[in-house]
Amino acid sequence: METEKTLIRWLNDKGIPAYGTKPKDTKKDFVTVERTGGAVSDGIDSASFAIGCWSSTNSKASSLASQVGMLLPDFQDEEYATFCSVESVYRFPPGDGTGSRYQLTVSASIYI
Repeated sequence: METEKTLIRWLNDKGIPAYGTKPKDTKKDFVTVERTGGAVSDGIDSASFAIGCWSSTNSKASSLASQVGMLLPDFQDEEYATFCSVESVYRFPPGDGTGSRYQLTVSASIYI
């Protein structure tokens, strides 16, 4: 689905380095966008996302999550989008012990 790519592109356009998978060079703060569910109906893709906010410390990862969370409601103002809501934010330490991560669960809908 293009919804994931659309959200990644939008975040990058807003100055947030966003990727579909964790990049190899993780020295800078970044986010990952992963579709976790959703459905398509009547030309609208209503998707659920996990947006991981990665940084070197918990404090920086939390700040990045707050920044992203404040930006996301503006996604629904785009002509191709109909809805965007942050459902939750939580600390989600990476399993490999590299850096820190907070994660947002997000619902968004776009026209397809």
